[in-house]
Amino acid sequence: MVPNYDISLHYPSTLEILKQNIKGDDAQKKLYNLSKIAINHQESLKNLPIIIARHFGDDNLNAQKIAKITYNWKKMETKNLLQFLRNYATSKMFHSEDRYKYLTSIDRNMLLLNKLTLNNDESYKHIYGHEWLLGDEEANPFRPIHDVFGHQTGLEASDSPLIFEVAYNRATKSSWWFSSNKKENENGDVIWEKDWSSKIPANGTSEYVVKDVALWLWEYIIGDGWKNYGALERAHLHALLSAGQDLGLFLDEENPTKIYSLKELQDDKLIVDKINDAGVAKIELLSIDDSKKRDANRRIGKAIAFISATPYIFLQEGK
Repeated sequence: MVPNYDISLHYPSTLEILKQNIKGDDAQKKLYNLSKIAINHQESLKNLPIIIARHFGDDNLNAQKIAKITYNWKKMETKNLLQFLRNYATSKMFHSEDRYKYLTSIDRNMLLLNKLTLNNDESYKHIYGHEWLLGDEEANPFRPIHDVFGHQTGLEASDSPLIFEVAYNRATKSSWWFSSNKKENENGDVIWEKDWSSKIPANGTSEYVVKDVALWLWEYIIGDGWKNYGALERAHLHALLSAGQDLGLFLDEENPTKIYSLKELQDDKLIVDKINDAGVAKIELLSIDDSKKRDANRRIGKAIAFISATPYIFLQEGK
């Protein structure tokens, strides 16, 4: 982007900034020349890498982490933000269990959009829009809520009952947004179909089995090494993927609103057997029957909707 401005209003001569003479015919050139000096200023060397690491990756920085991050930034002869982020993202520090990052509404929803979008065609057709997602959570990238530049923090979003309620209602009352699998034009011609088989790996016999797909989806969305994938999460995902039903309806159609305790899901033999049986069911992602294939993709979307309503989507953890 090239800024447009009236150059006649800019001070053309040299300016003294940071005890250095900054040359440039206009503000843009002066800022460029200043940036090469400012990037190596002591305050910048000390604070900038920490601001970057805290913003993108870790709300739990301690003195040891700060020292390592600062050292790695300082030793870069030519400061390169992309290389710095790559080094940080592949470091043991980033993947340690004591790293955690609370996600803002923007972070969380953009993560979901990126995970749901499987190819460029879905992007071009604007299958998953973000505008209404952020509006529902009172978050807009260009409308800060704190002072002039301060925006919603990850901790504020994660600690908000209202935002959790919005996310939960979206995953339940508006689960169609996750499970939509076909789009037609005005003539009724299919112009887009969801195909999760293009992303999810099949097993050794080229089949999709519920228990494997459930594990894959959890790691794909949450990415915690299954640290928080317990009996409750497993039961819900097995029900949704095997039958397209929520857990209550799946376990007892005569009493679909019953709430099951964790103890029941772990110890009740009838329940455990039914959930285990569901785990070995096949998902027809490769079916030649279009209705079965669409139903299989719909179930994947419902499973992702469930994952998006768990508390773990609000927090990214190292592993």
